[in-house]
Amino acid sequence: MNVLIIPEDFRNDQYILKPLFSRLFRSFVSRRVHVDVCRDPLLGGVGEALKSGRIEEVVRKHRGMTDIFILCIDRDGDANRRQSLDRLESEFNNGQTFLAANAWEEIETYLGPRGSEFAHSLEVEDRASRSTSQGTVLRAACRPAQFIGQTR
Repeated sequence: MNVLIIPEDFRNDQYILKPLFSRLFRSFVSRRVHVDVCRDPLLGGVGEALKSGRIEEVVRKHRGMTDIFILCIDRDGDANRRQSLDRLESEFNNGQTFLAANAWEEIETYLGPRGSEFAHSLEVEDRASRSTSQGTVLRAACRPAQFIGQTR
């Protein structure tokens, strides 16, 4: 399985997102999963990452080589950001799996005091429940606050 993480700006986010998603997929997928970060084209910010044309460019370039696309952007204090991501998910979930997520607030917060424990905690919670589907775990990676709030 090939997973492509699409960050708003890969230059720094790749060092957070690739290890995070690699560990997450290793925790619940029994077969080999190759996680890569989209470096071409460089989206260069949230504004560009939310444009359908730019996402179409990425999907068109990597279609056929990618099983799951995951767009990851910062929330940047915008409480309505999820609505834009839902629009992109519905637009690009035709023929491929496309998930869109915003960090709570910045992708860099995954490196905070408890951020390094994030993937491990999902793995432990998933093994404890044994009822979590792969789709739910993927959503947990994309929306950690929602997932953790529902399981505790």
